[in-house]
Amino acid sequence: MVQKLLESGNAYPCFSTDEELEEAKAKQLAEGKNAKYDGKWRDADPEVVQKMLEDGVPHTYRFKIPKGEVITINDKVRGTVSWDAEATLGDFILLRSTGIPVYNFCVAVDDALMGITTVVRAEEHLTNTVRQVLILKALGYTPPEYAHLSLILGQVPITVNQSMSKQHPVIRKCYLRTKFKMMFSHS
Repeated sequence: MVQKLLESGNAYPCFSTDEELEEAKAKQLAEGKNAKYDGKWRDADPEVVQKMLEDGVPHTYRFKIPKGEVITINDKVRGTVSWDAEATLGDFILLRSTGIPVYNFCVAVDDALMGITTVVRAEEHLTNTVRQVLILKALGYTPPEYAHLSLILGQVPITVNQSMSKQHPVIRKCYLRTKFKMMFSHS
């Protein structure tokens, strides 16, 4: 899938070192800007890129956010939500220098290949949606519908303000009870 994004011009190799990235981040923060990738390798000379690839220079692969791209979803819980992708994110990593794909790339591709039509998840994943929709659109897939639910936060004796997953005993019991009822209810 990364190859498809490379061929379509939606991704590119990035050879920025950790030190260069930290330096750029510090400069942006000092200037009162949002910290995001500065685009150094976005439009690099193809011959330079090819030479570095041939020389085995460590690199990541980044998604090239289209200029002026606005992503809008109609969230089933929150209503219409829009992001100015370029202003919000900057070009983000798809594959680490180890060759391991990042979470948002995996989730987007997995949802597409599995034919997922609706994604229901916690509100903390709302900001991941913009990356996933960009990836899906670039690969030619229709993004699923989304519903971002408020987090359930614990209180004493559960850790205060800690988000609770279905692994927590209280939530697990409710989850299993609801699932059991759904299995045996016929409408």
